[in-house]
Amino acid sequence: CTGVQGPMNGRLAISTAGSFSAFLSFALGFWPLLIYFLADTKGGKTVDWPEAARNAPGYAWLGGVFGGIFVLILTLVIHRRGASITNGIIVVTQLIISVVIDQAGAFDTTQRDCTGLRGGGLACMIVDMDSLNVQHPHVLTCVSEFVDEIVQFVQHIIDNGYAYKVDGSVYFDVGAFDSKNDHFYAKLEPNLKGNSRLLADSKELTKYKVKKLAKEYDVQKKLHEKYLESLNA
Repeated sequence: CTGVQGPMNGRLAISTAGSFSAFLSFALGFWPLLIYFLADTKGGKTVDWPEAARNAPGYAWLGGVFGGIFVLILTLVIHRRGASITNGIIVVTQLIISVVIDQAGAFDTTQRDCTGLRGGGLACMIVDMDSLNVQHPHVLTCVSEFVDEIVQFVQHIIDNGYAYKVDGSVYFDVGAFDSKNDHFYAKLEPNLKGNSRLLADSKELTKYKVKKLAKEYDVQKKLHEKYLESLNA
């Protein structure tokens, strides 16, 4: 089920928003779980709630929080990295964490040593991830290290006629690009071509009245315009 859930949530996130897709996933899952809970506990009567509150450690009540974070990350990542790589990363990380938990007997689980068989299975999974071309990072960079190269790249786009300057900013000319032979522009997915609502998404592009089209986005902001603090790190 989890292998199918991720792509389905990711597809809904494209048409709506990642936060809504994750919320809807939990909202829909709540009802069958509620029915099962009521049937299993006879409407909650067989559960000694005061005893449960006394005996269960605080962290035991927070599993749903991590579940929500997991679904949200899965929803946002799967259509950017693909189902196989995303689910592969999830499986490998779950195996690694599970081996550590078993070895330590954490969360009151039964302590189990990491045997050669388990270690070998984990190693095979890591090798499989390498075969999917999931590479390990070897250097960390930030945008501010490549400002000159970015400026040159933006100028090259302008020189090719696919961007234009307005009021200190540079906007990608969607119409010019789309009108050329063999050029096809559709943000995120080809079947979303012409979806102007999606093209004017989180950047609130429609507020820039100076642009040719609302769906055209800035490839270089004007001086002193609001930016993400992380870009200056």
